[in-house]
Amino acid sequence: MAAETQLDLTAITTGTLIGAVQPLEIEEKDAAGAWIPTNSIMRTDRDWRVTVKWYLEGSMLGSMFFTIPGTWEVTGYLEAWGQLNVDQDLPGDSGAISVVPPPAISGSGASTRWEYTETITITAANNPPPGPYYLAVAVTYRDAAGNPGPMAGFQDGNMLQIYQPV
Repeated sequence: MAAETQLDLTAITTGTLIGAVQPLEIEEKDAAGAWIPTNSIMRTDRDWRVTVKWYLEGSMLGSMFFTIPGTWEVTGYLEAWGQLNVDQDLPGDSGAISVVPPPAISGSGASTRWEYTETITITAANNPPPGPYYLAVAVTYRDAAGNPGPMAGFQDGNMLQIYQPV
């Protein structure tokens, strides 16, 4: 299982703001249409999804004067292994996610935490060809002008197998 990885926060006063991307949750739709956790082996004839969760935490978030204008962009990347020559970018379902206000807030003052969640859904019609793939996800902050900013996080190391059922 992948470990929580820190968001890289540059140009921020040390200790006033931290962040992390949590381990990815990978699920597949079963025959009845319910989402179930997967062992990272997916059928070509079923939808599957990757849920990405990350957070910011610190005293800066509790200040009424602190804002972060911009958005988060979440993208998954599938890299084919072996003889396959198929790489695929997997954009998040929601597109750009506003940084402020966050979808979930907890705590106050020094322990204020902003929590975010984004899902990347891959439909059966968009599944890549059968084979092994390496999955990595990037969470990138973009400023109000849409340029990459001083915050980004990554979660990688997930190997997947896509197979054609008989």
